Amino acid sequence: MNYKVLVTAILIGGIAAVAAPIYVGVQKRDTVVEEHPYDAGLAYDERREREEKLGWKVVFPSSLTTGESVFQLDLLDREGRDIDDATVEVRLNRLGDSQGRTYRCENSGKGHYTAAVRLELPGYWDVSARVERTRDFLSFEGRIPVRAN
Repeated sequence: MNYKVLVTAILIGGIAAVAAPIYVGVQKRDTVVEEHPYDAGLAYDERREREEKLGWKVVFPSSLTTGESVFQLDLLDREGRDIDDATVEVRLNRLGDSQGRTYRCENSGKGHYTAAVRLELPGYWDVSARVERTRDFLSFEGRIPVRAN
């Protein structure tokens, strides 16, 4: 056996094993760059302070089904009491989909807010709820699995 050929083959294989992941990492990298990181940080701090001051809590549904569904979220104050005097808007967006759907929720009493939604595809859906009450507002985010009907 020719050892020069064997050593050359091992070196080429080793270089390819190192170069391939580097190439894929450079070509396929996902970068998220905040345009104005200082302002984004200030906005984040302001939102956290508002969340701490208000103490509102939102309970999203544990799951939904495809087709026509009723989306219900529960809105509670710091002590766990129902909040019945808020305006709630919900945005649903399926992971990987660039378009979301926005729904205005109706107050169903006892802290329940509902909206009739139509979800075409199963999978995980991101949900963001904007809650307004008097002069205050908060945004809440979550993820809900949607099962085929």
